[in-house]
Amino acid sequence: MTKLAYLTAGLLGSTSLLFAISLAAPLRLPVRTALVFAIFLGLTLLALSLYQRRAHLATLLIGVLIPPALLWDARFPAFSDDFLDSMAFVWPRRYREFREALHEKSFAILDYGLLLRSFDPHLWKTALRTPWYPVRLHMVDDLLQRGEICMWNRAELYQRLGPGRRARTGTADGVTEFDEPCPAAGGNGDREYYHLGYLSNARHYLVVTYQEDQVRCVSHRVTIVF
Repeated sequence: MTKLAYLTAGLLGSTSLLFAISLAAPLRLPVRTALVFAIFLGLTLLALSLYQRRAHLATLLIGVLIPPALLWDARFPAFSDDFLDSMAFVWPRRYREFREALHEKSFAILDYGLLLRSFDPHLWKTALRTPWYPVRLHMVDDLLQRGEICMWNRAELYQRLGPGRRARTGTADGVTEFDEPCPAAGGNGDREYYHLGYLSNARHYLVVTYQEDQVRCVSHRVTIVF
C-alpha cells in the first residue's frame, strides 16, 4: 500500500506541474519560466527529502515520469497508428484511443507552454526545415511580447525574419483574416505573412502590415482547416 501511495503522489505531482505549465502559457516568458522552475524545484526538494527512504524513492520517480512520457508520446508518437491498429484485441489498440484523446492536450501543454522559447533570428529562418516541429510558433510569443518588432522598418524586419510572402487582397492561401484593417495604417497598408506552423487542424501565421516600409501592425492569426 505504501508503494501505491508514493506512485500516486508522483503521478499527482507531475500532472500538477504539467497543468501549471498550461496555465502559465499566456504569461510573459520570464514569468512562465520562473513559475515552472519553482514548481519543478519543489518537486525536486520533495524527492530529496525522501532520500532516506530510498526504497520508495524509485516508486515516486516512476510516478513523476509517467505523465510527461505519455504526453510526449501523444505529441511525438513512438509507434505509428498503423502498428497500433494491427494489434487488434491487444492492449496497444486501447493505448491508441487513449493517445488520440490526449493529442490536443499535448499541443496545449507542450507547444503553447513547455516548448516556448526566446526569439532567435537564425532558428526562425531555418525553422521550416522541420515542419513537424513548429519552432517559429514556439518563438512568436516572445517576439510579439518584446514589442520591438513594431519599431522596425521593412529592411530591419527582413534582416531578422527574412522576407515574408505577400498577402493578396482578401485572401492569402485561403486565409481571409488577413484583410482585417490595421488602424495604425489608416485601415490599409501592405501586408506580408510568415507561416508559423501547422498543429492539429489549425494553421498559424504571423501577419505584418507595412505603411511606407514601416511596420504598423503585427498579429498572430490562426485559421482552422477542416
